[in-house]
Amino acid sequence: MATDSSQWQSAWKEKESAAGKDQFQPGKWPAREIADVAATGLEAFIPQTIGKQYVKTDDGGWPGCAPERLVMVNLGALAAAQIATVRPQIPPGMFAPAGRDVLRVDLTKNTDLGKFLEGKKLQTGTTIVVSGNGTRQSSPILIENAWIRMVFEPTDGPPLVIAPKSAESKLDGFITVRNGGLEIDRGAFAVSATERTTLPKWLIHVVDGDLGLLHCRLHGPLNGSGRNKGLIRWQSQTGAAPARPFDAPYSGYNVIQSSFLIGAGTLIDADMRHRAMIFHNSVFVSRDDLCALNLAGPDSEIDGAVDLRYSTLSAADRFFLVTGGELNVPASSPLAIYADRSVFGPPLRPGPQKVTPTLLSYAGSVFDHKQLSWWENRSGYSPDITTLVRPDAEEPRTRPQDFEESWAKLWGPGQVLEPLSGTNGVVLKKDLPVKADERLKLDAEDFQLHASCRAASWEAGKMPIGAYIGTMQLPPLRAAPAPPVEKKKATKPATNAPANAPGF
Repeated sequence: MATDSSQWQSAWKEKESAAGKDQFQPGKWPAREIADVAATGLEAFIPQTIGKQYVKTDDGGWPGCAPERLVMVNLGALAAAQIATVRPQIPPGMFAPAGRDVLRVDLTKNTDLGKFLEGKKLQTGTTIVVSGNGTRQSSPILIENAWIRMVFEPTDGPPLVIAPKSAESKLDGFITVRNGGLEIDRGAFAVSATERTTLPKWLIHVVDGDLGLLHCRLHGPLNGSGRNKGLIRWQSQTGAAPARPFDAPYSGYNVIQSSFLIGAGTLIDADMRHRAMIFHNSVFVSRDDLCALNLAGPDSEIDGAVDLRYSTLSAADRFFLVTGGELNVPASSPLAIYADRSVFGPPLRPGPQKVTPTLLSYAGSVFDHKQLSWWENRSGYSPDITTLVRPDAEEPRTRPQDFEESWAKLWGPGQVLEPLSGTNGVVLKKDLPVKADERLKLDAEDFQLHASCRAASWEAGKMPIGAYIGTMQLPPLRAAPAPPVEKKKATKPATNAPANAPGF
């Protein structure tokens, strides 16, 4: 057996001719050892890397394969396709048309939606059709042991907006769902910034249940602080799934599609064991933290998922705060976060001072016991995000962390595909306002990408990433401004002067 070039030459010595004395070379090729041939580019196998051309082909060329003529399979696309097979899916039937049991309420007559529903026995499958116009204040809304749909149909007049009444309540949420589910279609909810002291802690509080938002607005207060903690608290007490009108593998679903959520505090606080949270074509903006993900539980099977698809996110403090469970062994199925063609955008600023957002902070043994995994495909990051990952007890960094070293290598090969970071990567169409009164007017359109930034064509070199804001079909929050009144041209007054008189 020949194990080196000399032994190989010796095996062929009787057939070697004078013309072919250079055909056996002691040098190694490739010159450097290849650790992973599947992950190595074709340029490493170009014959010219030998240096000297000892042997020529009949036409004077280099022997061996010409890699530049080969079509290489896009392994990134294969990895993305493989990830897609394990990502959580929106359960068929979760967003379904109205059934036979329809309850209608006209808020121009029954002005308090919460009071109207208080005396109704709601059953799973009921669709509540809410019509009316203008801002309508409501008492707290409670849904227990039922999975219902709430569809809003505005009538002529000012936009229909639901706001919580300023009053004390025993409930933590303005809308509370217990052991059931709620799908809201085309709803607009706003919390008045002038009445914070008597507002509920959460706009929506779901306990052991599902939540679905489609074409919705949730506007929380942006200025000051008070009892309000955030927009959505998605809580698990028993870990059991509610009775549903559809089949689904996870014990809880929080699905937000084509919606706009903005507020202070923690936008979404979620218990994630055996639950799936899916954001699709939506814009999420927090003056503080975007998502708090809680992994506490008795065993190593977390089996939860967060799936971001074509969404745009903005946070001034933390995009994700993950609090790990107290495990003594590695998690057998961690929480998986998928970011697919989404944008992590610039933050709201409370003034001229600089803010230093953190993409991911963690508390507990999140990494020590492998409680979290991250997968992404063609997502973009604003250069304003100076800290990519840190323990929550540490302060954010003022100097940016290196994306490749601090983020991509943290998750491993094949898990961060075609990321976009750096200068002119993610740039908004216009700067976000810093004045308090101007921030109150923020809308989804303010988070559109600048046409010249790289994120605007990051998908296949021609399509944007992030939310497709023009397709979200959000209900209006404010009446459209009246068109400017065209001024009539002033008529020149008649004079008695002769036609040939001087013009003075």
